Amino acid sequence: MTTGMAATSPSVVRARFRAARTEAALTGTGTALIGAGVGLAALLTWLAEGRGMLQPETWPLALGGGAVVLAIKAALDLLDRDDDADLWRHVLTQAFGDDMRSDGDVARQARLAIEFRTRLAAAEAKAGRTARHSVNLLMLRIDHFMDCIVDLARQTAIERGESRFQTGLSSRSGQRLSQIESQVTTAHDPAHARRLQDAANGLSSHVRAVDGLARRVEDSYLRLERAVAALGAVTSEIILDLSRGRTVPQAGALDAQIAGEILRIRSELHEGVSALAPPLP
Repeated sequence: MTTGMAATSPSVVRARFRAARTEAALTGTGTALIGAGVGLAALLTWLAEGRGMLQPETWPLALGGGAVVLAIKAALDLLDRDDDADLWRHVLTQAFGDDMRSDGDVARQARLAIEFRTRLAAAEAKAGRTARHSVNLLMLRIDHFMDCIVDLARQTAIERGESRFQTGLSSRSGQRLSQIESQVTTAHDPAHARRLQDAANGLSSHVRAVDGLARRVEDSYLRLERAVAALGAVTSEIILDLSRGRTVPQAGALDAQIAGEILRIRSELHEGVSALAPPLP
């Protein structure tokens, strides 16, 4: 199986998921109740000692024993995978952020990506230990893929927002360009005609620049759409195998496929979309 990135660098979304799982284990209702019970038991023991009902220095034993029980409960909660799907949904919703809600298309792709990952988490939680072990490294790679999709979605949402703004300005430039071109044909003063033509050339340049920007931004959305579709194709294969309680025989091939997608997206993110703000007319 291909290793590389998945084995050497941490995934941002996976780190957030682990932090959320730890927080849930330490602050869950059951843990809080046990913690309160331990504190109350230690207090009652201390009071009983003061009244001579118990041997001295008994309350530290009660507190220590309760702390052990509390630690065991927290450890069991950390190992429990029943809530993994809900935790992943929460973590990924925060990772994608609220800024994309203004762009329905990007938000739709984000929701698809979240659904794919949460369903994969649910299948992994229900699978046996051997089946889960067979996809350990593959899960690391998928979470790096999720990092890429999050970054690509954010960039695409920003670029599409800027493109819409620039397109609005370009529309005004196009209207003014039509007016000036009609004036050029009827101008009798050569000097005035040259000034009109210079203005027309500037407006035309702005319109062309924004048209090019719109095409590049559309390409960015198509890349996002392709990445989410690739995620869906991979996760569906894994979920099918895990739901049958068997190992994933093609894990190595899937890992290599995802690694290629990651390299492609990282390269495209590095290139970015240039000239987001063409000069105003």
